[in-house]
Amino acid sequence: MSELKQDKRTDQIKQIHTWIDNGWTIGMENLSLVEEEAMLALDLAESLDYSLGIGLAKRNLAYARQWKSHTQEAFTLITDAIDRFLQVGSQDDLGSAYDILGNIHMAWGSYDDALECFYASGEAYKKTTNTRGVGWSYMSLGGVYFAKKDYELSIEYSNKSIDLFRSIGFINGVNAVGQRLALILRNEGKLDEAMDMVKTMLSECESIMMDIERVLLYQILASIHRLQGDLDQALVNVKIAKGFVDNGSMLVEKGEVYEEYGRVLHAMGRYDQAETILLEGLAFVEANGFMPKVLNIELALADLYEEMGSIQKAFAHYRAYMEVKDQVDSQERSNRFRNVQLSHEMKLVEKEAEINRLRNVELRKANESISRLLNNSNQGFLTLDDHMQIEPHHSKECNRLLGPNLIGLPIDALLQLGDDRDMVRDIFQEITALIKGPSYDTFRVQAFLGLLPEEIQVNGIYLNIQYKVIQEVDQHKVMVILTDITERVHLEDQIKQEESTLRMLVEVLTNTNEFKRIMRDFRSYLTEELPSFDQLNEVEKFIAIESMYRIIHTFKGTFSTYAMARTTEKLHQLESEIAQLLDGGDNVDQKIATVLPKLEWDALVREDYDVIKGNVPPMFFDETENLLVTRDQVDRLIHRLKKVERLEDLAPILADIDLVRQTDFKDLLREYPDKVYTMAERYGKRIESFQVEGDEIAVLPEQYQAFTDSLIHVFRNAIDHGIETEDQRMDMDKPPAGRITVDLRLVGRGLELRVADDGAGIDLDRIRHKVVDQGIMSLADFDSLSRSEQLQLIMTDRVSTAQTLSELSGRGVGMAAVREAVKTLGGLMTIESEKGKGTVFTFRLPYMSSLSQ
Repeated sequence: MSELKQDKRTDQIKQIHTWIDNGWTIGMENLSLVEEEAMLALDLAESLDYSLGIGLAKRNLAYARQWKSHTQEAFTLITDAIDRFLQVGSQDDLGSAYDILGNIHMAWGSYDDALECFYASGEAYKKTTNTRGVGWSYMSLGGVYFAKKDYELSIEYSNKSIDLFRSIGFINGVNAVGQRLALILRNEGKLDEAMDMVKTMLSECESIMMDIERVLLYQILASIHRLQGDLDQALVNVKIAKGFVDNGSMLVEKGEVYEEYGRVLHAMGRYDQAETILLEGLAFVEANGFMPKVLNIELALADLYEEMGSIQKAFAHYRAYMEVKDQVDSQERSNRFRNVQLSHEMKLVEKEAEINRLRNVELRKANESISRLLNNSNQGFLTLDDHMQIEPHHSKECNRLLGPNLIGLPIDALLQLGDDRDMVRDIFQEITALIKGPSYDTFRVQAFLGLLPEEIQVNGIYLNIQYKVIQEVDQHKVMVILTDITERVHLEDQIKQEESTLRMLVEVLTNTNEFKRIMRDFRSYLTEELPSFDQLNEVEKFIAIESMYRIIHTFKGTFSTYAMARTTEKLHQLESEIAQLLDGGDNVDQKIATVLPKLEWDALVREDYDVIKGNVPPMFFDETENLLVTRDQVDRLIHRLKKVERLEDLAPILADIDLVRQTDFKDLLREYPDKVYTMAERYGKRIESFQVEGDEIAVLPEQYQAFTDSLIHVFRNAIDHGIETEDQRMDMDKPPAGRITVDLRLVGRGLELRVADDGAGIDLDRIRHKVVDQGIMSLADFDSLSRSEQLQLIMTDRVSTAQTLSELSGRGVGMAAVREAVKTLGGLMTIESEKGKGTVFTFRLPYMSSLSQ
């Protein structure tokens, strides 16, 4: 077959499945359209000799014909479909076909045959893990036992189906089974319980019900009211049910509704109307061959005429009832006889097969030596029949690789091909047609074999697959050779993992300081900059999530440049979950609560970090980025020197130790330029390059560390609501990039640190509203303060000039932390700000160069 013809055939098969799936989805909503599309699919499938397509088309036709009461025609169609599904091993389709056949037997009153069909349907669905299909089968079994008046088994299978439907959230199924349980309660005389169940389903499931379900519920409700003597309400409900069946395609249900309508009118004494309705219903069910329904209406008519005093008519309908009952019973006996006959024929076939087996004993002996060779080759050898199903003779290795009981199973299903299964099945069918054809074309066969998968994973085992066409007596067959390559694949994965680790170490060691900075920024973002979502409104939450999504994506890209595969993968998964938050929907707060615990620095980077830590020298992890002397060494030295007996000898030594431990104050601020650039970039603002300028002032780091750490809030304020966006700055005739300057000076016996920006300045009007709204002071008290004192209020808890909350600032607690750090050192802080010009923070701190100060 040319490539063009193959493409055409593939497109035609896709069209067949489109018609089939469309019809199956439409179902009872438009039976005529189901038939129309099924006929189109059947004609095309027969022209292609596409067996699965023929079976599916006949299944859809049988479904439509069954609901249109053409049960004999539906029976012929569905039995042929079942034969084809058995041949190709399509279990899910087989389950649906047995469902249809079971319903046909139900319409005929052949309850035992219906039971066999629904049991077979459930077994087929179980092989495909189709929970919904198994639930339908249990529900149908409950229906058959209900018709047989075996209420105990009906309740058992009904409850099984409800459990399965609830497990998958299929409320329609729960509702359908609940109707039958209501019928059982009604038939057992538990009318109040039956009434409660029907009303519950009508109130809870009305929006998802199909019309056929509404018919059944209103019919049941009418019968309960009738039995309770509430005939007016019974009439209301049965009229509702009649309205549905008169306007729809629910043929079987129409007979039941007309029967109930007649019985309600009978009970109300409206004999003429009851007679008319029941005779109309009788004519309908007789015309459509619904024999069990004929029985019920004949009995209802006999009861009616007897009460009316028309004894002759009552006798005629009682006699008709007995004749129909004999007919139904005869059909049941006929079905049993057919089953016995089929069993007898099967035994004859088995005897013939036994004779053939005896004839083949010698042949098997001749093949044993070959089998021994194949079974000890550590490879799987098997051949396929015309339907690409595994033949009986295959090597033992096949069972280990593919599983037990392989004979007759389709190879495309065993290879677990997922979405590619249909394509592979079609290729196998093309190969089958070629090797069975009158002229064997080696080139075309090999071309198709080349399209089949060569390496796959089955049941956790990696397989290499070879396909060969072999000559066997007077025909060609496909041989499949399976080789276990799991060990090789795992070795290749291990090598790839080691290569990835090596790339990561090279990148990290080549860019050590930059890597440390990124790690610090990542830790800082997760531990300091994340907002408290429970304090945000809906709009603020969306803005914060959007920002989080962008930042996580940026870090993911950064870590990927360091070949940190595990970290990158975790961030990718986290990014996907955050993306779902941006989609909105219900339970946003619940989703946020699920995502936030995953934003843990240790959990995200630990695996890669441990690999790095295990392969680089310990000094790599020194956060100061220099290595003069360790803290432990100094502490041990101090401990030892404290044992010196003369104080005058100790003092100069301790002073020298202090000098060793001292660092330039600017080193405590070294990370802020990079942090400022990073924060500005994340939030769409530009900052000119800057460094910490000023005097060299030697200090002991631990004395000033809390203060320098708190300065992050000053820089955050400058970026978040100090420096304007580029467009805003250009509108104000400012340079597009904002300026932040940091200057350190030794002044007298203290040191002075100035942090300045050329941003928007502090809005005192906003501070005024904030302190008044928060109840911190009255408007009069605020206005009585000096400008300097008013500016100092931004250091108060819960006061912020931010208009909205962000992951940078806005809660009014950051600057309060700075105030506390300055106060702890015994220092002073002043603020100068001019609206539109900028803000300057000046910190005057005592200079302490030793621990004794």
